[in-house]
Amino acid sequence: MVIKKLIFSSIIILGLIACTSDSKVIADNGDELYLVQCKDSLNIIKRFDRYCEKYYPTGELRSKYTTRDSLILSGSYRNYYKNGQLQDSCEYLSGFKYGTFNSYYEHGNPKSVEQYVVLDYKDEYLNQYIEYDSITGNVNEENLFTYFFEIKNKLIQEGDSIEVIFEFDNPMYGDSVFLEIGNYDESYMISDTDASNTRIIPVDNLIKTFKFIPSSKKKGENFLRGIIHDFKIDDNSTKERLYYFYVYYEIT
Repeated sequence: MVIKKLIFSSIIILGLIACTSDSKVIADNGDELYLVQCKDSLNIIKRFDRYCEKYYPTGELRSKYTTRDSLILSGSYRNYYKNGQLQDSCEYLSGFKYGTFNSYYEHGNPKSVEQYVVLDYKDEYLNQYIEYDSITGNVNEENLFTYFFEIKNKLIQEGDSIEVIFEFDNPMYGDSVFLEIGNYDESYMISDTDASNTRIIPVDNLIKTFKFIPSSKKKGENFLRGIIHDFKIDDNSTKERLYYFYVYYEIT
């Protein structure tokens, strides 16, 4: 079965861990007891970061992670098998998975790659997913959704067009998929004025090249953002958000 998307709307809270600087406690995790060692530090914005290590009952390292203000996952998170092999790794932003989530089989081969975006600090959205066979390492084509988005000319002057290469690979969707590119912010919100100026591009084959003139006039670093939609065949006015993408460019 092809996995389409997952939406989560609750912040992960580590309520079982209650330790002070350089202290050790026992945290209950299901049927096993884990030893957790944490150390607090005050960051540059005067908020507490807590760096923690969790150990298996037999003493092997289980995980490393960081929380903000002692409660909310923020920053890197790493889980390990008992043999020391990395099990998975990801980043958290205000309690939500953010960016790339890599997982591995116990013998070390890659298991899956997931990419998450955080929408308005309220949801984490599974944006891309690739699964690998445990023995051969080949990609499972039946359980895959991914895209590739690249700008060929990342240094432009104001008013210049950007040449974009877009590759879309998802067996679930066909000619009903469209790109919508516009002046979205980092949470993929857009003003009414900017929304009227978005550009819609049909994805009628796997690889598409097109040119786009950004509306931004800000010198230096900029981001081109967009949303991949699926328009319903029986109702072209109804669209479903599938994926979110962004890419960096610079105005000189």
